[in-house]
Amino acid sequence: MDNDQFPAAAVPKTRIHLVDADAFSRSAIISQLGETSDLIVESHYDTVAEALSQKEFQTPDMLLINSENNDPMSNQGINAAVRDLSRCKVALLTLGSSMQTLNDAYESGIAGVISKRMVSAGLATYVRAIAEGYWVFMRPEAGGPTGGYPLREGIYKSYIRNLSPLSYDILRHVALGLTNAQIARRVLVSEGTVKKRLTDMCFELGISKRVHLTVIACDAGVVRAKDLLSLNPEESGSTV
Repeated sequence: MDNDQFPAAAVPKTRIHLVDADAFSRSAIISQLGETSDLIVESHYDTVAEALSQKEFQTPDMLLINSENNDPMSNQGINAAVRDLSRCKVALLTLGSSMQTLNDAYESGIAGVISKRMVSAGLATYVRAIAEGYWVFMRPEAGGPTGGYPLREGIYKSYIRNLSPLSYDILRHVALGLTNAQIARRVLVSEGTVKKRLTDMCFELGISKRVHLTVIACDAGVVRAKDLLSLNPEESGSTV
């Protein structure tokens, strides 16, 4: 039978409702996520209460809340969203969160807290990771242990700068959300080579999950806006 008779598998869609009262940032977020084929901003609202009271759409896969408050967990609406939207992942975009805020968010059931400072080109990567079931909590920008996180960040960036061209390219494609098989086809090596390189990176960086590589790569500037735009629709949002 001709392969053309078998339709390509559809890319799963993640339906997102966005809460953002600022028109400028709302437009920027919708634009970034709109460049993907799998992350669909179905609707947007000025407040969490408005999002919870809407009747036009079914419960979304994710409620993404852009918070201007450094202590977003003081917003009772966010706690209500976690409580009332049990089948929906609630994620926060914040300017800066203390370690206590991250702890409170995790304990309350928030699926992820993303720093707006770190997502200029990688917002879709972080949102996708959360949608796929990863718990993504970005390092705090205030209130964390003095010197601990900057030192670790420096080690990560130094490590990435010293990667071979092949390992760097593999890491970049991991951060873009491609599977090992897709990466192998792009960089013209075997899938086993890709897996071995990634295993070595995780071991040398002292991490255990693929999503940690994504966070480190995005933080180090490995992913560029043109990289995200260059993904084919069937490649974006892929998982391992």
